[in-house]
Amino acid sequence: MLLVRVYPSVAADIAGTPTIIEGEILKVDSKSSRLAGIDVTVPKQTCFICIREKRWGLISTTAPMVLVAGVNICCCAGGKKPDATRCWARSYELSKGMLRAGGALVLPRDQKRLAPIELQAFEARRDLWQGEFVLP
Repeated sequence: MLLVRVYPSVAADIAGTPTIIEGEILKVDSKSSRLAGIDVTVPKQTCFICIREKRWGLISTTAPMVLVAGVNICCCAGGKKPDATRCWARSYELSKGMLRAGGALVLPRDQKRLAPIELQAFEARRDLWQGEFVLP
């Protein structure tokens, strides 16, 4: 049996080693980009888990670093929203990774594509879904 890894067959608008600026905003070289389809909490935002306040905004800024640690990414501009990009670290789409980990919320315009992943995080009570929070 032959196994083949499939990578997105897209021409990258941005490629290289990313720096996470804030949650869903990253920078490659001098180009800033917002991950398509998701919204994350702002850095000063908190949530409550087991009656303890947690600085979720700070966590949502550092969480994407785990997804891109030591790898180059490639990003392609979104169709209707040129400031939003779909980015991949190898074959892994970063927006989907943030949702799967429970660190992001789906934007309304991307419900069809991403809502099933957000639902899995909700049902598993991952990160944001462990407590109460105010929508970003």
